Amino acid sequence: MRNKIWIALFTIAALLALKNCTDSWTGIVYPDRSNLSNFKNIGEFKSLDECRNESIYFLRRISAQYLGDFECGLNCNGATCEETSK
Repeated sequence: MRNKIWIALFTIAALLALKNCTDSWTGIVYPDRSNLSNFKNIGEFKSLDECRNESIYFLRRISAQYLGDFECGLNCNGATCEETSK
């Protein structure tokens, strides 16, 4: 019985550690920063820097680098993210 408890605790600890290794950043781009209901999810990225770079690149591609905005969300699930950053 005691071994099963240790195995369960080890498994839980390993899963929590693994979750922290799989963080992903979701890029959301707003072509017009005055209209936040118009947005585009441009994908998931392994790092915040990658998300930022791709967001800026996307805004430049659509000629919205001065009118638009973006945000990057950490480990998003639908419209909820653990944190957002620019």
